[in-house]
Amino acid sequence: MKIVVAYDGSDGAKQAARASVPIARASDATLLLLHVINPRADLGGIQGSHDEALREATRRAEDEAKAFAADLYDRTEVRVATVERGEDTGETVCRVATDEGAEMLVIATRRAGGLSGFFLGSVTQQLIRHSGCPVMVVRVE
Repeated sequence: MKIVVAYDGSDGAKQAARASVPIARASDATLLLLHVINPRADLGGIQGSHDEALREATRRAEDEAKAFAADLYDRTEVRVATVERGEDTGETVCRVATDEGAEMLVIATRRAGGLSGFFLGSVTQQLIRHSGCPVMVVRVE
C-alpha cells in the first residue's frame, strides 16, 4: 500500500503526516511526502534567475521534508518527492498519486469560522473531487 501526504512544510501538513503514521504502520504502507513547488507562490525572496530560484526552492523543500521524515518515521518507510513547476497544486498531487499507485491521499485543512467554515480549502476540495483514491482530511487548528 502507498499513502501520499500533501506536504508543504506547514504545521498543518506535519500534523497530517503524523496522523497518517498509524495507518501506514497498520497496513505496512509506504508514505510519500509530496511537496509541489508552485513557481508563482514559492519563489518569493529568492534572488537570481528563475531556473536558479526554482532549483533553490526545490532543494530547500526537499531538505526540510527529508529532515522531517527522518525525525518522524522510525519504523515506517517514507519517501520524499518534490515536484517542480506544479502550478496547479491539486492537479499535480492527483497526477502524482495516480502515477505512484496511491491507495490514499492525506491533506490538512484549517478549521474556519463563520461563512468560510462551510467550505474546505480549494486544494482539499480539488483532491476530494478528482482523486482516484480515498482522501483523508486532517483538521488542524
